[in-house]
Amino acid sequence: MTGGKKTGAGPLAMKREARELVVVLGKRQAALDEQVARLDAISREIVGLEAEVERLRSLQQAREKDRVALDHDVRKLAEDLARANSKVSVARLELERLRRDAEKSAGDRERNRVAVEEKERQRAAREEALETERQEAEKLEAEAAAIGEDHAATRAALAALEERHRGERNAMGRLQQQFQETANRRNSTIAEIERLGEQRARLLADNIELDRRGAELAAEISRMEAAVNEMAVEDAAAREALRAGEEELKTLRMAVQESQERRAQIEVELVRKQAELKYLDETSRKELNCPVEELVSADDPVPDADSIAAAEQGANEIRQRIEGLGAVNPAAMEEFQEAQQRQEFLSVQRQDLLDSIRDTEKAIQEIDQVSRQKFAEAFEAINANFRGMFQSLFGGGTGEMRLTDQENLAESGIDIVCSPPGKRLQNVLLLSGGEKALAAVALLMAIFRYQPSPFCVLDEVDAPLDEANIGRLANLLKEMSLETQFVVITHSKRTMEAAEALYGVTMQEPGVSRLVAVRFGPAEAAA
Repeated sequence: MTGGKKTGAGPLAMKREARELVVVLGKRQAALDEQVARLDAISREIVGLEAEVERLRSLQQAREKDRVALDHDVRKLAEDLARANSKVSVARLELERLRRDAEKSAGDRERNRVAVEEKERQRAAREEALETERQEAEKLEAEAAAIGEDHAATRAALAALEERHRGERNAMGRLQQQFQETANRRNSTIAEIERLGEQRARLLADNIELDRRGAELAAEISRMEAAVNEMAVEDAAAREALRAGEEELKTLRMAVQESQERRAQIEVELVRKQAELKYLDETSRKELNCPVEELVSADDPVPDADSIAAAEQGANEIRQRIEGLGAVNPAAMEEFQEAQQRQEFLSVQRQDLLDSIRDTEKAIQEIDQVSRQKFAEAFEAINANFRGMFQSLFGGGTGEMRLTDQENLAESGIDIVCSPPGKRLQNVLLLSGGEKALAAVALLMAIFRYQPSPFCVLDEVDAPLDEANIGRLANLLKEMSLETQFVVITHSKRTMEAAEALYGVTMQEPGVSRLVAVRFGPAEAAA
């Protein structure tokens, strides 16, 4: 009869079996890590493809928005083209009217020329026939002079009509050029729309291919997950077998560890006792000049811990009292008094410096706060004035100043955005030359309205402006001249008409310049 648990094999067989299980587990773990790495790679690829799909969808939406914007631009260009065609039609009608006026003037000039020739012939005949009658001849000369004046007036009117005809012809040329530019922009917009359509088709094809690729990868992921589940089941079985072996191995290791801990404790206690003995020997040699073996013989009684502690405390107190005395210094009181006076002087100086620093920081904070407040007030007032000045000079539209950093007024910059009539809101740097000049004058006048200046010099500010804008600028200068004297350097007749006084330089003789001044009275200003 036998009984009990059958061990089967010894510790060496169990260790060998454990090593084999560790090798098998390592292989399974490596295979599992490889599959997990493949799964992670496939997951990252899926995430990348999904991000690419999302990017392509965003790009497609952006292209759709661009196409809608381009359609809007095309419609706007068509409207501009229609307005340009209307302007061309009106210009053609005006040109036809001017041509008829010129023909009429040419007929009147021909009739006047014939009449003048007839009068000349009559005058010559009368001079030959009635040379003796001087009174009649004088009357004929007076009539001839009047006819000559009429002829000169007619020639002047004809010259004015010709000048007007040339101006209309130049305007017609500018309109035709604008029409050609509009047509070119329309053609380029149509080509861009076609290109965007082709790109949209390519993007749709790419989306279909990406969806197919995503489906294939999803199927591959499903297969990989099934394989991973099977390997996980096998790994769980192997881990269970390994755990049983590890439990037995852990019991043996715990027994060995307990023995090692007891040995380590004994060794530590031995080292501590040896260190204490060495410290006591060194202290005895240093303080008593003899080793420990000579102090205590084998027959002397061993003192207890309380006696030893009391003796050590008494020795430490005596040592501290001796060290506390230090070296004797006869001049210690004088040095102490000088150091005390120096310390009091430096404390007063330090307190003065701290008070000065605190007062200076407080003043800086107050100045900074007031500066920020004044800047904010000035900015709001000037911005409101700028809006009004902009509408006055442009005849409408909107213009304003914006801070680049609303939170930090001291370091913030200022952007000027403008929207002239018929245009969208944009930065002032994107405007034309004339619009930039008007915007700059509007800002200058807004500043002058907030803080008037005694005088202001404007040099050729109206050079890039047309007649209508010059008229609005002249009206604004008249309005602002109640508080500021404006000196305007200009070649524009319209600006000169609005001035109260004109100063010019002429050269009547070579090398001799002369200043000419003309001051207009109320009558001239009204005229």
